[in-house]
Amino acid sequence: MKSRAFAGMAGCFVVSACAALDETTLQALDLTGEEGARLRDPGFAGGSVIIDPRGRILAGPLTGQEGILYADCDLAEMVKMKLTQDFAGHYNRPDIFQLYVNKDGPELYARYTTHGEDGGE
Repeated sequence: MKSRAFAGMAGCFVVSACAALDETTLQALDLTGEEGARLRDPGFAGGSVIIDPRGRILAGPLTGQEGILYADCDLAEMVKMKLTQDFAGHYNRPDIFQLYVNKDGPELYARYTTHGEDGGE
């Protein structure tokens, strides 16, 4: 489940709200037989879920039906996850990543001289 991976990478809660289509909506879409069968497949419909920053499912998945998911979310979990991620460790690679700052500011134009134009040789 991509949502679980995203929650772990971002260190945040993920609320994935997915649709479940009723028969009236499916008929209005004028689908081919293959498309209709795919959208009617219970494993394909819905899948709404709430995931914590460690990738654990707190509520759901809710498939093939309408409903509301509820979960108690401790926001301190996000802080803990962000503190455990190694942003200043092995990702800190001055041999690869460098930041250069132009303190002079932007110039709208620059004048270059060619050989002999400035009175030289």
